[in-house]
Amino acid sequence: MRRSTRDFQFINTSNPDERAFLLKSLDKLKELPDNSPDIESDNLIKRYQRRPKQLESVCLADFAACFNCVREKASNKVPCTSSNDFLPETYSDDNNDDDIYDTIDNTSTNKNECNMRGGIKLVKRCKPKIIRSIRFHKDRDPENYYREQLMLYTPWRKESTDLLAECETYAERFEQLNHIIHCNSQQYECHNKILQEAIDDFNSDYCDRLDNVAPN
Repeated sequence: MRRSTRDFQFINTSNPDERAFLLKSLDKLKELPDNSPDIESDNLIKRYQRRPKQLESVCLADFAACFNCVREKASNKVPCTSSNDFLPETYSDDNNDDDIYDTIDNTSTNKNECNMRGGIKLVKRCKPKIIRSIRFHKDRDPENYYREQLMLYTPWRKESTDLLAECETYAERFEQLNHIIHCNSQQYECHNKILQEAIDDFNSDYCDRLDNVAPN
């Protein structure tokens, strides 16, 4: 669907070494030294890690849902839109793998704005986005499940060290921060148990139900 009353944001909560990423634009790559490893384009998780200090206690889920990233005025212009104000479906930004808004249309006061490095301004939304993630299964993949919960619902700066902290497992760290995770996840996972049960029920008898479908 091209139109809806709510925006959504996918957060890639898979392991860092398993995430696909976009390369920087060719012009940007040509500016780098030949041996530079800095080839990855900007993205939501990188912007979260360099968020302003006034958002230190904001978790990744709230950052993704409640803030627009607005590019400061520069020479790069967004292509003209059609009369319905939607970007052409062929449009893509070579430097980012998620939405960067070039106009501010849902805030009214400067107190809801803050600047970031890289020429980007954060603007608080009036209506939060719906967030999506990998949704690892708690029983079949417990460590990834707990890592995902920590990643989404606790504040952190460096993913490789902050999520696990001094603990040996993500499950142990989850237990330490269970109260914070529970509070921050309420608005995003209020029907999580019912949804997971529905998915499990669907998957459990999926093959049996296919037997009742005519081959053609």
